[in-house]
Amino acid sequence: MAYPTKFDNLRTIKILEVEKDSNITRTLRFKDQYCGFATPGQFAMVWIPGNHEAPMSLSEMSKNGSASITVKDVGPGSHLLYRKKPGEVIGIRGPYGNGFSQKSSSVLLVGGGTGLAPLMPLAENFCKKNVEINLVMAASSEKTLPFLSRANKLSKDHNLKIYFVTQDGSLGHKGIATDILPRILSSNSFDAVYTCGPELMMRKVFEVADSYGILVEACVERFMKCAVGICGACSIGKYLVCKDGPVFNSDNLKEVIDEFGLKRRNHFGKLTSF
Repeated sequence: MAYPTKFDNLRTIKILEVEKDSNITRTLRFKDQYCGFATPGQFAMVWIPGNHEAPMSLSEMSKNGSASITVKDVGPGSHLLYRKKPGEVIGIRGPYGNGFSQKSSSVLLVGGGTGLAPLMPLAENFCKKNVEINLVMAASSEKTLPFLSRANKLSKDHNLKIYFVTQDGSLGHKGIATDILPRILSSNSFDAVYTCGPELMMRKVFEVADSYGILVEACVERFMKCAVGICGACSIGKYLVCKDGPVFNSDNLKEVIDEFGLKRRNHFGKLTSF
């Protein structure tokens, strides 16, 4: 019998800091040696005492063991997590999955809402390598856009250009993230497009970028129970998001195009439409 490695063991960790990133999101910071060494795009299974585990993208990671998750209050579990205060505890397993490749010299990052969580540490890594970065940050409004100050600081200190998109027009372009992609892609040369957010948005990002012949990597979210490839709840086509993803490249996405952005499995394992 194969016993789990240490990063697979559930660790009880203390929340050190809670930051209000926007009107609807909060970032919970903690220390964990395994999550601190994660790659942008990887996720942790987070256990909320009195509730259940849920997969969460890591929105910060540092070799000193610092890490964070960013939470939006959208359901019973996330509601409990959203209300956590410094000094309270949560459980952590992981990190799991495959992160972004980070092999490019000129990149476009496209994120919507909390989908920006794995893109922010990715952008920071690219900044350290002096990569030319264009970042699309989309949300319903300026007040609901997470990581705004963090992104502005990166833009001020590094070679990063930000395009803001809000549905109500309160910041930047009025509309949705994919509205401005043709303009950006036709006037710039990119080695890759990295995206995370609502899956229908990511599908459109993939379709537009692919029409320009640009590699896409998308960080896909699915319902997960085990995170180690046993339960199959997170399947997308022939792949398991927990083991084969959550980051998939253009070739992978073409193989699951009948499901990507269109269908997913519910809590009972039934394939349903988004």
